[in-house]
Amino acid sequence: MNKRRIKPQDRTRTLKYYYRHRKGILAKKKKDRKINPAKYRDYKRRSYLKNKIKLNEYSREYHKTHPEILVKIRENRKQSPKYKENNRKYYLKAAYNLTICEVNEMEKQQKGCCALCRKPFGKRGFYIDHNHKTGLVRGLLCSLCNIFLGRIDDSTVIIKSIVKYLNQKRIKMPVHRTTIDGQPAFQWGTTGKKYIYKAGNAASRLKAKKKAIKQGLAVARRTGTTPEL
Repeated sequence: MNKRRIKPQDRTRTLKYYYRHRKGILAKKKKDRKINPAKYRDYKRRSYLKNKIKLNEYSREYHKTHPEILVKIRENRKQSPKYKENNRKYYLKAAYNLTICEVNEMEKQQKGCCALCRKPFGKRGFYIDHNHKTGLVRGLLCSLCNIFLGRIDDSTVIIKSIVKYLNQKRIKMPVHRTTIDGQPAFQWGTTGKKYIYKAGNAASRLKAKKKAIKQGLAVARRTGTTPEL
């Protein structure tokens, strides 16, 4: 092996030296990039700006002649976790002016539960809820609560109406159990038609009850009277 010392300025011009010591040169470059990444980025930026036109022309020409390679590169990029993470970072910043750390902190404060129903988020994860007028973020919701707020258009009037509706007294349907020749049946009031069902069969029982209710409501609408209990 030729151990003749080569001057640093001549090493770059000697291809034979490069191929002999290629691994060492590349390892040193990699080490330098880790030690001083800002310097390496600055060098790459200056190199790109210097040869921008040539690089863009070469890139366009290469993409025209190798479309299948470009498709494969895009697919691999989309599948990579780094691409997904960067995409999420960009979306959070653009849509809500939030960082991933801030969103993770919100989830930690809510203990992994929805801000409305207090249930765990589950497989679908959470949705960032915000005021559509001011753009301010309010909290993290599960998919059902997020859809619910969207359907009522964030209206407090509708929410009060829902609370009032749920708290009102319920009128029990005047359907009761009776018998026909020893067989169980459902009847609306005391004058409605009786509908027999099979004992121990839940589907048959539900079907008979629905028929009795339907028949009783039809009579009540037609006559405008309430059934006798």
